[in-house]
Amino acid sequence: MAHMKKSIVIGASSGIGEAVARELSNRGWAVGVAARRVEQLEALAADLGAEAHVQPMDLKNVDSARAGLASLIGKLGGMDLLLISAAMANPHSEHSWDMEKAQIDVNVTGFTALAFDGWNYFVEQGRGHLAAISSVAGLRGNRMNPMYSASKAYMFRYLESLRLRAIHEKLDIKVTDIRPGFIDTAMDGTKHIKEAKALRFIVLPPDKAATQICDALDKGKRTVYVPKIWKNVELPYQVIPDFLYEKL
Repeated sequence: MAHMKKSIVIGASSGIGEAVARELSNRGWAVGVAARRVEQLEALAADLGAEAHVQPMDLKNVDSARAGLASLIGKLGGMDLLLISAAMANPHSEHSWDMEKAQIDVNVTGFTALAFDGWNYFVEQGRGHLAAISSVAGLRGNRMNPMYSASKAYMFRYLESLRLRAIHEKLDIKVTDIRPGFIDTAMDGTKHIKEAKALRFIVLPPDKAATQICDALDKGKRTVYVPKIWKNVELPYQVIPDFLYEKL
C-alpha cells in the first residue's frame, strides 16, 4: 500500500486555508488543520473524514503555536507538507499600534516560528515541502496598510532565503511562496476587493484558488501567483516610477 502523504495547514478555519485543506484531502492527503476557531476546524475535519486531525492554534502565542505544530505532527504520524496560511490584515486601515503589533505577531513572528520549526523538522527527516501564503501586497508599499505589505515582503525574503539554503546544502526540501491577488474571502472584504469584482478575471473564489495552489505544490513550484495573471503584473508593478506610484 502506498504511503499516504501527510500535510498540515495552518489557518484552515476559513478562506484559502480551508479551501486548500479540502483540496489536499480530495487529492488523497491526510490533513492536519490548525487555527483559532475550533468549531470551524471541527466541522471541516468532520467533512474531510478519518484522515483529518484538529489542533487549536493562535499564532499570537508563539510558544503555544510551536507546541501545537509538534502536537499535530504527532497526531498525523509525520509531515510531508507544511502550508502556513494564517495571516492578519487591517481591512479598515486602522491607525493604531495595537493593530500594527497584532500583524507583526501573526504575519512576522508567528509565521517565522512555524516556518523555522517546519524547516528543522524537514532537515531532520531528510525531505519535505514548506509553503506559505504571502500576497501580491508585498510587491510594493501600501499607504493604507504599511505593516501588511511590509510583512508580506518579509515573507518573500524569508522563504527565498530558505530555498537558497536548501539548494546550497543540497537538501531535498522544496519551498513555495504563494502570492494571492484578489481572492473572494472574508479577509479580502475591503473596498479594493469590491471594486475588483467588476473585473471577474482577477478575482478567484477560494476553491478555484486552491486548485491552482495545489497544482503548483504538486509541481514543486518556487513562486506561485494566484490568479496566474498576477505573474504578468509582477515586473511592471515593481518598476512603476515612484512619481506615478505615489499617485495611485
